[in-house]
Formats: sequence, C-alpha cells, structure tokens
Amino acid sequence: MKKIFIVIIGLVFSQFSSAQAPYALFSQDSLKFASANFEFPVVIDSTEEVAGITTFYLAPTFNFELDNPELDVFENYSFDTLQDNGIYWGIANWFGDNIQMDSLGNYTFQNRVGNNLEIRTRELLGQSWTIIEFDNGDFIEAKVDSILVGNAMDNLDTSKYISLTKMDSSLVVIPDGINDQFILIGENSGLVSSPGFYEYPFHKEFYQYAGGINDSMTIEGTNRYKVWNMEIGDEFHARKDNQYLGDVHKIKIVITDKLWDAQNQIFTYHKHIWNKSYGPIYDADGNYVMGYPVHESDIIEVIDLDDYTFLDSALYGININDYYIDSESNFLDYEPSSYSKAKMNVDLFHITKQLNNYYSNPFSWFFYANNTDPTYPNFLARFVEGCGGPYYNFQPMYLGEYYFEYFLTYYKKGDLTWGTPYNIGLEELSAESIDIYPNPMEGMTSIDLNKQYENIELQLVNVQGQIIYTEKFMNQAVIQIDLNASPGYYMLKMILNDRFVFTKSLIKK
Repeated sequence: MKKIFIVIIGLVFSQFSSAQAPYALFSQDSLKFASANFEFPVVIDSTEEVAGITTFYLAPTFNFELDNPELDVFENYSFDTLQDNGIYWGIANWFGDNIQMDSLGNYTFQNRVGNNLEIRTRELLGQSWTIIEFDNGDFIEAKVDSILVGNAMDNLDTSKYISLTKMDSSLVVIPDGINDQFILIGENSGLVSSPGFYEYPFHKEFYQYAGGINDSMTIEGTNRYKVWNMEIGDEFHARKDNQYLGDVHKIKIVITDKLWDAQNQIFTYHKHIWNKSYGPIYDADGNYVMGYPVHESDIIEVIDLDDYTFLDSALYGININDYYIDSESNFLDYEPSSYSKAKMNVDLFHITKQLNNYYSNPFSWFFYANNTDPTYPNFLARFVEGCGGPYYNFQPMYLGEYYFEYFLTYYKKGDLTWGTPYNIGLEELSAESIDIYPNPMEGMTSIDLNKQYENIELQLVNVQGQIIYTEKFMNQAVIQIDLNASPGYYMLKMILNDRFVFTKSLIKK
C-alpha cells in the first residue's frame, strides 16, 4: 500500500514541475501549513484550464472541531441539509473552495457558505483591492504593504506582504481578528502564510508554512507507530459511558512494562488498570441505589501494527487514498468516512474518522451507526498520538436515543500532561483493609471498616445468590453482628456511604 501511494502521488503531481508564473499561490506542492491549533497541507490533486481560467482542485482538509455545526459561531447561519435532518458539509481545503486563477494572476475562491473572495497576486507596492464584500456593506481591504527579500521557504526569494483590514461602507475600520493577519506570497515559493479563508468569518485561524510532507519514512515515522508508541510510566484516564445500561466507568491506565518487536512490528504492553464504575446496584428490596465499586487488574495487551496500516495514509487534514470521481458531476470527491489527521493540542495529533452527516443532540454530537464494531465505516473513531485508541462516540439506530462513549479525559506522558485526572484509587477504601473476626464464626462477629462511615448497609448473600439478611447502621467504624443463619459459605456485601461496595467471604460454623 505504501509503495502504491507514493506512485500515485508522483503521477498526480508530476504535471506541476514545470515553470510557474511569478507569485503563483501554489507554485509548490505537498507543503505543510500550521496554525496555533491545527496542521494541514496544501496538496494539488489536479488542475483544469478552460478559456484562460485555471481551476485548482486542492486536497480537502477536515477537522471535527472546526466542522462541527453545533459550535456557537454557526448558530446564525443556515446550511443545506441532507435527508433525515442530517447536515451535509462541503469538503474543501482550509485555504478556500472553487479556487480559480485568471491570466493576470488573480485568484477567486469561496468560503464555506459560498461568499466570494479574491487575491490579486501581481498587484504593485501600495495597491489595494476588496478581497471580500458582505451583504451589509462591510468589506475587507487587501493592500500590498511591502515587498522584501526572504521568507520561511526561501531566504533569497522576493516576498509580498499583503495586509488585511475590515471596514464598513464609510471606510471606518471595524475591529476584527483579520486586521492582525496578512498574506505572504513568495515570487518563486508561492503561498507562505495566510488566514484560513474557507472557515472565515465563522472561525479564524492563521496558517504558515511548516515544512514539507515526506512520503518515504521508516516505521518509526508512520502514524500507526506514533499512535501506539507509549512509554513505561505513561498514564491515561478515560470515561466509558453506556447509556443503554445506565453504566459509567472512570478508568485509569498506567503502562508498567513495554516490549517492541521491530522485526514483526508488534508492541506488547503490561498495564495496571483502575476501573471505577458508577451504575445501578440493587438493595435488599430490589430498589436501585448508586455505587462506586473500584476494581484493579493487570493485563497484557498486544498491538500488531499491521492491523493499523489505515492510519498511515492520513495526512494532516486529508486521506489522499479515498478520493473518487463523482459519476454525476464528474468532479473529484472524497469518501465521507475516510480518516483525517489534525493537531489535538500543542503536543499531539489525532486521527479521526472523516464524516459529513451528523444528527443533532441538545448536548453533543453523535454519529448514528448500525453496529458497534470500531472498524465499521459508520463509526466515529479517534486515535491519539502516543495514547492509542479507538476513542469513540456513537448512537446506534436500533437503540433510539441511547448512546455509547469512550473518550480520553487525561494523559501524563513524561513531562506532558493534558486534561483533568480522576482520583481513582487515591481515596477509596480497599477490601483488604476491612477485617472480619472471627471468621469462621459461631456467634457474635466483628466487622472492622478501618474508618467511620455515616451510612453502612450490610447484606448477607447465600450460595444461591439470595439475600438472606440486610441491616443498616450509621456513624460506625466497627460493627458487631450475630447472624442467625445455617452453617455454610456466604458473601457479606458492605455498601458504605452509598458509594463504596465491597464483598468479603464469610463462613458460618
């Protein structure tokens, strides 16, 4: 797959190696651009020239946070809808959509909702023009402020700095984040820095050149290796929510040992796991009470990187392997379930299933799926660099409003931390600290809880699973009971402060 991918790239882009006109925006290809929050490429899939107009088809970028219509910035705008109330989002590059260039070097393109923009790359020093005009008469003026030598791509290249200023119809400057941004174009190197116009004005990101995309790399440089490469001492906290069962788990995982088999490309991890569940527990009368039992376990997990090759084709923001020619429009389009790569935070990237049909929920977004297999195309899966996966959020059609979630809430990787940790295992009492004596018992028996609890409930369960005794106590640390039960084996369940649930074996002589 890797070799095929490289060949495809070479075939697609070989046509762009010829000489470019001065200040052409896309004179180079496969360049990586980064903002404070995201990292995306400019990759030319193809071009088309008709009557002196060149149309550029740039590989699209996708990011779940940017493309989430639940965001407040989208509330006052209307969008085309697909069937069943699904909102369909157009797929385009972060720079813009429907990009065309005329013979004078003027580029026209559109933002997410079809507003037209224009960049005139060959204007002289001091010249200005309107880059976009809004329905209320406001507009953004672009002006060639300076022409200097050198930029991040080429320190000898002549470079144009184009300032951006938002004004009203009376030419009064309007405060806007775009006023602090600019477009930088090299005479030979092309686009160096620019706002992301596709999301403007709904979301404002400034991108600048951050290097090239290297298609030839060792296994250590692949996405799958980076996603699954964890270190001894790494700590991860996650929340798992099964709304159908009313079952919530707060999970803490610590890597205790690691083995890397380079020949077979297999990671083997030893993990210590704390699992704190919050869900329904029945009392003696069959009523629900809520409990927080904590379970600890040690597991061995084997990760074969051959199972995750699909992660490697995801570049920042795109999956180049999942494009196809639409039979009706005859234009390039992209599979709505391909994986895309973006920055999760300043330290790590994540790879998320690219989906375009969402269904609204008052609190968050869920993708409807008709099974629970993370490899199924309609499953919103997310993999995080150095944290594994998949983390998911989905709502099966056959369960109506019920949903399932498993998402990362905290990690500690060396000096890197993110999120808010759970205090699993720090405050909870362990079953080993509870003492029952004498055991086996004949008459009176003492239960030492090791500390005082306000509310205590005891349940004695026989081998058939029947509760044969239940009693409640308040504000005690040591409890004495005299069980009127037949000789045999029993389980004594202790529910403390309606939160902690422990079970100890008990023998009656």
